[in-house]
Amino acid sequence: MFIDYFKIALRNLRSRQIRSWLTILGIVIGVFLIISMVSLSEGVRNSIEKQLKMVGGDVIMIMPGEFADFMVTMIGGLKLSDDDLEASITPQLVIFGLVFAFLVGSVSGFLLARQAAKLKLMHALRYE
Repeated sequence: MFIDYFKIALRNLRSRQIRSWLTILGIVIGVFLIISMVSLSEGVRNSIEKQLKMVGGDVIMIMPGEFADFMVTMIGGLKLSDDDLEASITPQLVIFGLVFAFLVGSVSGFLLARQAAKLKLMHALRYE
């Protein structure tokens, strides 16, 4: 059964050579680009870390979830407690966040509603 599938695959590769080579070329280019992007991002990250170490030890790093526990032990930093979090949240910060969220939501909702109001029914249903 697998031998038949293998024979069919080889026959298709021979009959559609250009398509096969373009597929292989696409895979090679894709793998090359992914490796290049990963190495480039690691190089940039290392450069940024080196520059931050030159600045000094008063740099605060915020990391999400369980990854933070591992990184804190590797770097040798301190983990903030819940009391530190509660002390850092001021009423002004909360009010600013609420006002900002309200303004962004209102403006984006208004723009979408205005665009929907200008839309003619026949144009909206044309492509469905």
